Amino acid sequence: RLLAKRKALHEAAVRRLKLLAYSELLADARHDPGLLARTFENIPPEDRRLPEVALEGARLLNRAGRGHAAAEALEAALEAHWDERLLDEYARVPSLPVRGRIERATAWLERRPQDAALLRCLGELCLRDQLWGSTRSYLEESLRLKPHPATSLALARLAEATGQAEEAQRHYRAAALAFAELLHETDLQAQRRAARIAGREAVASTPLA
Repeated sequence: RLLAKRKALHEAAVRRLKLLAYSELLADARHDPGLLARTFENIPPEDRRLPEVALEGARLLNRAGRGHAAAEALEAALEAHWDERLLDEYARVPSLPVRGRIERATAWLERRPQDAALLRCLGELCLRDQLWGSTRSYLEESLRLKPHPATSLALARLAEATGQAEEAQRHYRAAALAFAELLHETDLQAQRRAARIAGREAVASTPLA
């Protein structure tokens, strides 16, 4: 059992080093959109689809004005590893038209009809395309399934866009409260994670009998 734990720790360490190396490569190329796109494409496909790598690449590609490449990177990663962080970035991709991404996300929803993060993503995409009715439907269902500050914030933007000032303020207040709760929970999770890491390191340093 101890050897298995040490092997798992070694694999996790290798993954962290790999992710760090890719992150540095992408950061070095971030000021040249063409170089950035080529650098990302040169990462082995199985590694490009890792959520952390796809997310970092997509964020930088978005900032560099390569939204189409960012969307493709996120779509490939989501097909391999379903991850809420990827959906949130997918909703932020600035490239037009948005309708193609709405269709792609709608197809995902057929397989995951109760996924709150996906519903939020669809709501935000529809908001950008000014599909007010669909926006409200997706966001309200997402909020019902799993409250999240980003969902309340999107509902506030929808209310502003449709001239409903009081409703916008209500959703902004809800978003602020939810963000505060999320930060508190994140702090608690970080503390628990640090305790687990300390425990694993103690196990790894235990001499074999």
